[in-house]
Amino acid sequence: MIKKQIIGIIIAALVLIAVIIVYVSVFSPMIEERTAVRDDSPELLPGEEKGASNRFYMYSHIDREDMRSIEVVNSDGSYKMLPDGAGSFYVEGYRAVTLDPTEVASLVTTCGATLTKARVMDDAPEEKLAEYGLKEPQAYWIVTDKDDKQYKVYVGRALLTGGGYYCRFAGRNSVYVLDNQLAEAVLQPVEDFVTPYIVFGISKDDYFTADNFTVYNKDEKLISIGKIPTEEQINPDALAESVVTYPAPYVPDTETYNGILQGFTAFTGDSTYKL
Repeated sequence: MIKKQIIGIIIAALVLIAVIIVYVSVFSPMIEERTAVRDDSPELLPGEEKGASNRFYMYSHIDREDMRSIEVVNSDGSYKMLPDGAGSFYVEGYRAVTLDPTEVASLVTTCGATLTKARVMDDAPEEKLAEYGLKEPQAYWIVTDKDDKQYKVYVGRALLTGGGYYCRFAGRNSVYVLDNQLAEAVLQPVEDFVTPYIVFGISKDDYFTADNFTVYNKDEKLISIGKIPTEEQINPDALAESVVTYPAPYVPDTETYNGILQGFTAFTGDSTYKL
């Protein structure tokens, strides 16, 4: 009986040793390989710059203050943005036109910080460039920095998944993917950047001092309202008092009239049709 127990213990020990050997030689390396921290950072090409999360820029990041100009050509035409000296930009030839700061910021970010989602292919042949819509691109932009160095990017077709656009940096036949913010920045017409002011509004600080407010229907005058001189005001402590001078003299409802004037402090349209 004791002899059988000893033999059983020996067999169990041999089985345990075999299991340990198999684990150490087969499974342990597999687990180490799965749990090891890998460096999946892409190998950078000349001119590229490393970004966050194993992503990279098509070219070195260009800050707003280092931009001399941004030129865009797309299916709607072409335009050139120039710095206004106050931290923003204006459209060349339209210095007085006010631009939407959010739209301008989107353009500056897209063209200055080309953080790619992927590099699909290096040294792409002509047929592949055509496949990605880059042989006849739908748009391109050129950023010129303060040292007069230019960076040109071509925009091809959108991904079928809707996850971005294929792009190529001039002088490099690599195919990249940039995200959809690109469409809102460089594929839209220049008019989308324009704040649609119909006329410059009355200042919010002194709209109540308007002394000649007249409404016409074509050539027919409908109503005219003027400001009463301070010395003739009924309430000498009032900031201003108004009187209707046409079609008949009377004092207008103050709340209604002020509401109308306040509407002229932001007299804008829904969009700009043509610059």
